[in-house]
Amino acid sequence: MNNIFKKQTNRLFIIYCISGFAYITLLLLLSIRALPGFFMQVLFLADAIIKSHSEISPIIFSDAFIKAFVSGGISMGLIFIAVRGISSSTKQLIITSKFLNSLKIKSKVNIVNLDVTDTSVFTAGMITPKVYISSKLKDSLTSEQLKAVLHHEFSHCKDHDPLRGFIVQLINNILPKFPFKNKLKDIYFTSVELKSDEHSKNILGKKRPIIEALYSILSNDFSMSMQPNLAHFSNMPERIPVLVGAKKFNFKLVTALSSFFLFALVSLPVLAYTAKFYNCEHIEDCIQIFVNNLQSNSSENLCSMHSMDTPTSCTSN
Repeated sequence: MNNIFKKQTNRLFIIYCISGFAYITLLLLLSIRALPGFFMQVLFLADAIIKSHSEISPIIFSDAFIKAFVSGGISMGLIFIAVRGISSSTKQLIITSKFLNSLKIKSKVNIVNLDVTDTSVFTAGMITPKVYISSKLKDSLTSEQLKAVLHHEFSHCKDHDPLRGFIVQLINNILPKFPFKNKLKDIYFTSVELKSDEHSKNILGKKRPIIEALYSILSNDFSMSMQPNLAHFSNMPERIPVLVGAKKFNFKLVTALSSFFLFALVSLPVLAYTAKFYNCEHIEDCIQIFVNNLQSNSSENLCSMHSMDTPTSCTSN
């Protein structure tokens, strides 16, 4: 059966994956080109400070220094954001693993009953997802409502939404800020829930059970701990108006704008990569000369001739 939200979710997931992979690849290529010149200029500045303060000003205001410092500084900043994003996502993965281990449940079946006091239901598991549902929630729903909720969660299992959600969150954490960044992420996760609602409606042949289940869960003070990397039965205030037909899920404009800014962001490393970068092909030798100068109080010049813009054997590429 037709599920427009599944198509939308798949499109957004593909956009995220392509953009994330392209961004990381191009950022690495940009850094490889920009950072050697950046560190070489830092060496020139440090060498000038040690030898003669009169050389500092010409170096700082030289064209090579400014270009290398700007490009290298931007590269280092973007690398820092990416590393911080990876670290954050890894911590979230560990938190989720600890949360699931704390449940002390070892089950090979697809539905796991939770003996907890809150009204919990979620799907967890990267490779083999399982549905976790509390006894309290099961007791609060009618038989038809429970079927609707379970079919919703089975959709998350079938489409591996916990794994996909982790990938989207990882890419979102790696990317620097851009207009509508968080809005695009919210649209994705709301679309995931609506996709599963639509799946439940298609299986049962009617949408009333899933709508009633949503209202029932809201009235029972849905209080599950919102752990990361789980497919939650969440975003209910946004889903109910769409399901009852009172509101359309207008994702086209925001998705188009977000996608534009996302691809524009990815294109920046491409443009920067084609620029001319100051470079030193034997930076290791220059570092060694600098270290030797410090240790022996020598005055040997870096790169043979210490010119401000293009020292001998050092080039722009």
